[in-house]
Amino acid sequence: MNQRIKEYLEKPAIQFAVALLAGLIAPILFASVFYTTFYHGDDQMKDVLEFFRVTNILTNLILVSMIPNFIAVFLLNMFDKWHYLRGVFVSIMIYLSLAFLV
Repeated sequence: MNQRIKEYLEKPAIQFAVALLAGLIAPILFASVFYTTFYHGDDQMKDVLEFFRVTNILTNLILVSMIPNFIAVFLLNMFDKWHYLRGVFVSIMIYLSLAFLV
């Protein structure tokens, strides 16, 4: 890897931003895989999400979709990647507030 890129990625703010972005994208990908695996109907996604919201399943789906973030927290803690860990924690807090506000 180029030395300039390596130095750029070692900055704490960049590590935080990368982890925050990954922490926000990973649950969305996990939820979409979860949705396509278990739902085989003909309804549009917005209708299914509205049904999930009305029946309080959406909160559970948000919480289940955070599993990759919890795995990332465990691994980042194990390897002492503190700046990355902070970004994942912030994304977890965003998803938790979203889950309890829905």
